[in-house]
Amino acid sequence: GFNDLTINADTKLLANLSKKLTEEKIDISWAGTARFIPGLTKDLLKGLGKAGCRQIDFGMESASNSVRERMNKSGYDKVYASKVLKTGHSLGINHALLLIIGFVGETDKEFNETLKFVLDNKDNLKEIHAGGLYIMKGTPLYEMRDRLGIKFHPRMRFNKGMRFWDEYIHPDYNWYTDDPEDTL
Repeated sequence: GFNDLTINADTKLLANLSKKLTEEKIDISWAGTARFIPGLTKDLLKGLGKAGCRQIDFGMESASNSVRERMNKSGYDKVYASKVLKTGHSLGINHALLLIIGFVGETDKEFNETLKFVLDNKDNLKEIHAGGLYIMKGTPLYEMRDRLGIKFHPRMRFNKGMRFWDEYIHPDYNWYTDDPEDTL
């Protein structure tokens, strides 16, 4: 097996891998995580399907351009993303969207842009994976926490029988701001 967090970071390498798997008649089923970046052509998607790719999970995070800009994840448009989903689906590749709900400062209008995208593309999606925002130490968002008004609830402590939780649950998952719109 193999694992790649962004299978389409190098589309030439991905095309070559697909070609090699097909030429060598390596009969495997596989999936990968990708981004909606240029290069996801019909030919590439067709090659992926022939090579055994059964699902692509797209790390979209949000369909709102303004939210993605705040995440430093701009660079694609919804029309392109919809086209990729429709093309891949027509070739027998399943798709999932990976979404973050409640990014710092996300408004109802911005959330509804994501919801509209999901509903508009529901026929070309197999799964939706939506989760809240976790702010991890060492990330750019964590470093900007004071400027963004991010605060953290006090860390919970557990009884001795729950040592695992006390040591491994990250205290910074439970964040808030003074803006009531930022609270899930």
